[in-house]
Amino acid sequence: MSDPSKPPKVARVGFTPNVRAFVWRRFSSWMRLRDPRRDLSSILDAADPTLSLQERILWIAQLVHWLRGGTLNATTDETTNELTTKRMVRLRFLLQLLERQPHWRVATGDIVRSVLSECEAPSLFAQTTLTEQGGLFAEIFRRTVDKFVPPAPQPRELSYAVEMIFTDSNDLAWLETMSNEDWLRVTEIISVPAPAPLSVTAAPEISRHTLMQDLRDSVVKLSVQAAALGFASDVRVRFRDANVSTAGHSPFLDLNRAAIQYREGFAAGARDLQIAIDNCQAEVAGVYKRIATSGISIALVYRLETMTGLLNRTELLLGFAESSGTETSHWQIARDLLLEIVRTGLDRRSLSSLFGLNFDLFSRKLIEHAGETGEHYITKTRREYWGMFRAAGGGGLITVITTLAKFAISAIHLPLFFEGLFFSLNYSISF
Repeated sequence: MSDPSKPPKVARVGFTPNVRAFVWRRFSSWMRLRDPRRDLSSILDAADPTLSLQERILWIAQLVHWLRGGTLNATTDETTNELTTKRMVRLRFLLQLLERQPHWRVATGDIVRSVLSECEAPSLFAQTTLTEQGGLFAEIFRRTVDKFVPPAPQPRELSYAVEMIFTDSNDLAWLETMSNEDWLRVTEIISVPAPAPLSVTAAPEISRHTLMQDLRDSVVKLSVQAAALGFASDVRVRFRDANVSTAGHSPFLDLNRAAIQYREGFAAGARDLQIAIDNCQAEVAGVYKRIATSGISIALVYRLETMTGLLNRTELLLGFAESSGTETSHWQIARDLLLEIVRTGLDRRSLSSLFGLNFDLFSRKLIEHAGETGEHYITKTRREYWGMFRAAGGGGLITVITTLAKFAISAIHLPLFFEGLFFSLNYSISF
């Protein structure tokens, strides 16, 4: 018989063993679906060239995520080397598997080739490490948001595809350590269309004509941006010839003309463009030399660094477009361009690189100002030494007079208000 003085027992609500087992199975299956070390065959079985462009990009990103073996933060060089070695082992295993399974190889090549053919590349080629957005805090906010919020889907832009595929800070390391043999095996899979019976969609071969047109468009875009920065007021006044009325002799306008002529296919376009790039780089180098005498600011140095990045990227694209040689050499140059693109993309999303850049700019300004301000405290000749000695002696004599005046004011015993007033006047006049 129950004791009426005790409260009635309430049934405890909770998960029964069956419910807990069900929840655990669902959670573990959810984790396996997102585990980059899951079965590679399930990823390759999902390769379908008839998918939408967005889905094909996500499939490539999933395959690269498997090659990564997960996202690990390497803290030492040894860990980085071990991680790179594991990823290269996975890459070689994937290549061997694709070579032994023709249907997987064909589907993978069709997907990659179709993405490269359907996406527009100028925006990707024209990206540099430095962004044109002003303000440190605005850039910090943008990069922080990008770490947690995926980018807006823009499947027609090749820059979006690269941003979705290469997301790990260690991606550049294993791409750089890839041997030439492995790189050529990769390019053979993605560049050569399969015969009609094997290919599902008959994805077209990567067109060199389309690639060249994208490169020319990117060169024009980069040249316009560099010229716009070159005519900024704080940059223009530091050029050797700051007279804009003779702008026809400006190397930045020459850069624009040469880029447009190169895009239109003029015979001497590439040579004139390279000369214009060299002249602009020499002009920027001259501004750096004249910074100490004409003044420095973080905004100015940021513009100069951006101009340098734009000119270097233009020169890189020009060298890639005008390279001559075998198909193998073209793919080797394409690898260098891919490494630069991945490096640029990672730097544009990295907070550490942003802080490093701004600290570098601030240190330059600090060193320049410290050198200008403290230079008059350093003597190099005997005459400068005695001049500084006389200046110090004059300052010491004024200090003696100030001290004697202080004792004289104290000896008079004036009212406190007037005593404080004369003390203030004494020190004010002395300083």
